[in-house]
Amino acid sequence: MIARFAAAFFSAFALLPFAAGAANAGAGVPAAVPIFESNAAAVAAIRAGNIADLVVVDAGYDRDFCTGARCSVERAGVPVAEVIIAAASRTRAVALITQFETHQTIQTGDTVKLKTI
Repeated sequence: MIARFAAAFFSAFALLPFAAGAANAGAGVPAAVPIFESNAAAVAAIRAGNIADLVVVDAGYDRDFCTGARCSVERAGVPVAEVIIAAASRTRAVALITQFETHQTIQTGDTVKLKTI
């Protein structure tokens, strides 16, 4: 019985991408799937705080955005700022801004890339 349940469960999840594409195909709108490198994600939001501003990253530890990770923020390949991940869940991360490039601001949609040594 468990084997049948497991097979049905996994086959249902295997068909989800196709079901999403079929639902959007009738609307004439392609499915919006962001394409990023494995070590990059988009800025989902910026939250102003009393002491520091926070950057919400549209990826979490499932894409290696873990607490303490240093990241660069870029817009069209141009460096904007540096951030450090303060907290992360499986699908989201929150970062603190540590440094800005001259006359730059972080905007939603900017690319956050993990820095490697």
